[in-house]
Amino acid sequence: MAECKSEPMALRDGAVAVIDALGFKGIWNRVPDPRVVIAKLEELRHTVEFFEHPRLGPDGNEYPAPVRSRFFSDGIVITATVEDVRPVRQITTLGEAVDAVARAALLTIVAGAGRAPTTYGETPPLLYRGCIAAGKILAKGDFFVGSAIDEAAEWSQKADAAIIWLLPSARSALGAAAPEHLVFEWDVPLKGHSSPLSALVLNPLGRSDSPSHWRETMENLDRTIMGSFDEKLPVEVEIKKQNTRRALDAARAATQRWFESQGDQ
Repeated sequence: MAECKSEPMALRDGAVAVIDALGFKGIWNRVPDPRVVIAKLEELRHTVEFFEHPRLGPDGNEYPAPVRSRFFSDGIVITATVEDVRPVRQITTLGEAVDAVARAALLTIVAGAGRAPTTYGETPPLLYRGCIAAGKILAKGDFFVGSAIDEAAEWSQKADAAIIWLLPSARSALGAAAPEHLVFEWDVPLKGHSSPLSALVLNPLGRSDSPSHWRETMENLDRTIMGSFDEKLPVEVEIKKQNTRRALDAARAATQRWFESQGDQ
């Protein structure tokens, strides 16, 4: 099979998500066997890899997928760039780049919140928080640089809840094409800011294909996401818990409205 074509090192229009798991610090001392944590991170890596498989071009050569990711402990960086002369052009606009990154991050939220049995014990749920930015990026090999990378890194830990939200640059890139069933409008509470910011937030129920499916998903998410918070928490973590509860309620309401608009109850 032909090798993937190499690409020049240059900044391009693209989107990036920078996310990490809440409360990951100290997890190695909280779980009975650290191998379940590694198994969880491997599961998440395989989830994102779904978007990274090379594409076969009309010329018979394989070309790298436009979506790339890197893992550093619990931190994940997901990028997608606008393609130019490549024969396989899944992403041709900045909005499509944001959409691709959002879908990969959305799968990460759902996979992170789940539990799975292993030979070492049950994997712990991981609650991911972060943001998505759009602009100039270079994502090649170990290089992740550009204005959008800097912006996402700066704001990735500002949300005071377990959510992934779109910075204004990403929202502007999506424009009117924002997929209603994948995002919802919410007043995002930000650490260090007295007022929340109205923004689009990824909807963990957005991949549900029927009312019964999303209600079942909602119940599962409630059990895993909210159940992962301890009963007795310091004030700063209790604030995150309550904000996460409100975000899930907003996701529920947005999903209900979506199905109603489609004629489903």
